[in-house]
Amino acid sequence: MTVLTGIPASPGIGMGPVHIVDHEEIEVQDGQIPPDQVAAEQERLKAALRASQEEVRDLRAKIALETGEEHARLLDAQVAILEDPDALDQAIAAIKKERRSAAWCYRRILGRRDWMRPTANITATERSTSVTSGAACWPTWAECAPTR
Repeated sequence: MTVLTGIPASPGIGMGPVHIVDHEEIEVQDGQIPPDQVAAEQERLKAALRASQEEVRDLRAKIALETGEEHARLLDAQVAILEDPDALDQAIAAIKKERRSAAWCYRRILGRRDWMRPTANITATERSTSVTSGAACWPTWAECAPTR
């Protein structure tokens, strides 16, 4: 038996399959994209975010059925981050301005501390709750990685 240690999301002992994601090992392609591919890159980001939102919502529904709403609410932070209009707007603008991959721009936006400031779209409480309740759920990078 393998024993894993870390910071628990809820009290108790968990036994079963584990999926370990080490964000440091996720390779995000960087590099310039041609000007004529900017719009397509922006659409890839939107599609990846939609797919990720659907995946997290499906997982949330499954958890709610299997273990209850209390446990399912743990994923509300990830959904809120994926639906954040300011992060999307900033990433879309960065793709256009810097002509870099959608994955690179989105990851950089979410890594900035000023992303958490309140805006016209999201209050300080909503933003801090989303961020402190759970780690960001990154989009399915294969879907928004540039095609070459």
